[in-house]
Amino acid sequence: MSDAAPNSTPPAPPAGAKAQPSQRKLFWLKVALLLGLLGLLVFGIASIELEPNLSHLDVTLLTGSERGHYRAIGDRLSGVAKEQKGTLRVTSTQGTIENVERLVTHAKSPTVQFALAQDGLAWSEEQRKTLRLIARLPSRETVFFIAHKERAPQLRRLADLEGKTIGIGPAGSGTAQLAGQVYSGAGLESLKPKLVRLPLDQQLAQLKEQKLDLGVFVMFEDAPLVRDALRGEDLVMISFPELAALAGRESFLRLGEIPLGHYDPVADKPAQATPVLQVDTLVLGDGSASHSDTVALLRLLEETY
Repeated sequence: MSDAAPNSTPPAPPAGAKAQPSQRKLFWLKVALLLGLLGLLVFGIASIELEPNLSHLDVTLLTGSERGHYRAIGDRLSGVAKEQKGTLRVTSTQGTIENVERLVTHAKSPTVQFALAQDGLAWSEEQRKTLRLIARLPSRETVFFIAHKERAPQLRRLADLEGKTIGIGPAGSGTAQLAGQVYSGAGLESLKPKLVRLPLDQQLAQLKEQKLDLGVFVMFEDAPLVRDALRGEDLVMISFPELAALAGRESFLRLGEIPLGHYDPVADKPAQATPVLQVDTLVLGDGSASHSDTVALLRLLEETY
């Protein structure tokens, strides 16, 4: 018998020999894991939305009255957001003044983040600290001066407003505030006109009855209320040669023009191209929205306009 130490290394299996059962199990386990990883990778790629959308947008926008143009803007934005899987809730209000007050009152609230507002308001210190300017819409609001056709020839210059009765919209409205600012900024106090605050439908009625000499309306140029009024027989739009000077005095005012026949090209209403004052429409925020929601809203505005 040999005294050599036994060889501890098992001999290699001969070529062509079958793998042991444990080795076969390990092989198929690796195959299963690899297939599982490939499946997860395919699922992940399939779940990625290659086309950008607004699915992360989830905010509320304060607008205006149910039949007003601010509400129409909100509904349009909401529709575009929905098409791209985003959510923009639209809330009707009385307009600019209420919108600003609600944003300030509910600052940092998760229920209200943005609002539409008319430029040119006299902002309080609290409003300046709380509100954020998000955007200016490309479509501006127009300052209309409307009178009865029999009174209009008497109103050719601003000086002709001396002692006249002027409707400036509902109390607390953006129209009333803007009219008050223009009135003060232009130094019209010396003319001592009587400023009357009325709901817009009553203001139109009193213009037709000639109980008012002039009515001021601030809205989009194709708003149904103005369009229907100027297509009628009683009321006309007037202008003043001093409007350019007023626009130069106030940074928020712009000088625009309503073309001849814009409201009725057959009857020529207005009868000539008419200079008008215009103000921007603002999108305001209270700072409570996330950065991603704010960016998404800006993208929504860009795609809509």
